[in-house]
Amino acid sequence: MLRLNDLRKQKPITQQELAQKIGVKNYTIANWEQGRAEPSIRDLIDLANIFECTIDYLVGRTDEFETIEQYPIFDKNDKRTIDMFLKLPKNKKEVISEIIGDINKGLTN
Repeated sequence: MLRLNDLRKQKPITQQELAQKIGVKNYTIANWEQGRAEPSIRDLIDLANIFECTIDYLVGRTDEFETIEQYPIFDKNDKRTIDMFLKLPKNKKEVISEIIGDINKGLTN
């Protein structure tokens, strides 16, 4: 269950303003709020950044409102790398994932 409507009202921000911020159509926000559609991973990341909460809170996996600052995992270079990865076609993502898997195996051996 997406908490988008509640978060949007707390901010406060209209559906139109939110749609503009993340680059989707106005009706997309309404569809998400009414459960007729689900946001992509990229959209969830954008929404969590806008509302300064975790994706787990946004999608209802936890009732603990935690700000993303509580998890200083990513720096600007990490975000840039993730953004580049998300733009890759599926076959290229698979190749990169295999490479990362191989590197991680080498680190644990």
